[in-house]
Amino acid sequence: MRARILRALMDKPLNPLTLSKKLNIDYKTATHHLDKLLKQNMVVKSGNEYGAQYHVTFTPDQRAAFEEMVSEMGESL
Repeated sequence: MRARILRALMDKPLNPLTLSKKLNIDYKTATHHLDKLLKQNMVVKSGNEYGAQYHVTFTPDQRAAFEEMVSEMGESL
């Protein structure tokens, strides 16, 4: 699930509600995983609490490694 969230956020920053609709998941699931990704410093949050946008924090090398991992996972995401 976190890989799916990161992948969606790499396209553009999103708030939890928009993200949950895009991925067809529950809002609470989205916020739970975003909180975990925040603690792991994989995303940052900007804006006010409800409409806060989340952005990935990958360096170019990390982004390439993530893309490679996702492509190896294939359609299982």
